[in-house]
Amino acid sequence: MKRSKIQFKSILRFVSLAGLLILFFIFIDASWETPDDHTISKGIIITEEEPLTISRPIVQEFEIDSLKLQMVAENAQVFEQKQITKLSDIKIQLFNTKSNNAPTKIVAQSGEMKSESGIMRLWGQVRIDTGGDQTLKTEEIFLNQKRNTIYNESNVRVTTEHDEIISSALHYDISTGVLILKKPEAKIKL
Repeated sequence: MKRSKIQFKSILRFVSLAGLLILFFIFIDASWETPDDHTISKGIIITEEEPLTISRPIVQEFEIDSLKLQMVAENAQVFEQKQITKLSDIKIQLFNTKSNNAPTKIVAQSGEMKSESGIMRLWGQVRIDTGGDQTLKTEEIFLNQKRNTIYNESNVRVTTEHDEIISSALHYDISTGVLILKKPEAKIKL
């Protein structure tokens, strides 16, 4: 009986020691950094890109086909390798160069542009003035600069001087000025 207790205790010590060694190696592995802040993973060196941060009003102008976009943002973080620009406090004017329609104006708290796709995501108290008497309010939209469209799949409130329409999604063609709402509910002042 004494011998089995001694064997049990030595096995327990061995398991405890092995567990501590495993935890030690996990801790060392998790906290290991090379001198120049690179992470080594399976022989591949991965670097975390530091963004170029610009603070103060930034004015950008783009022209794609018949869409001219003028944008002002208070701050921008440019991730050159990822081809992503993150923006804050954004004001945009969209012009259709082939028509005489008033510009579409967009205001949002935050945004992200992906250079390669030409799609801009805007979120945070988004407001769109379509150039007429319509104002759209939502929490998030996508602006496809290549297709001249604005769209989303979240609640939208469209107001005019006399009407209010609530919708679960929108698709707005900037070129034609056509607005399509999904599952609209209207309140009309007579």
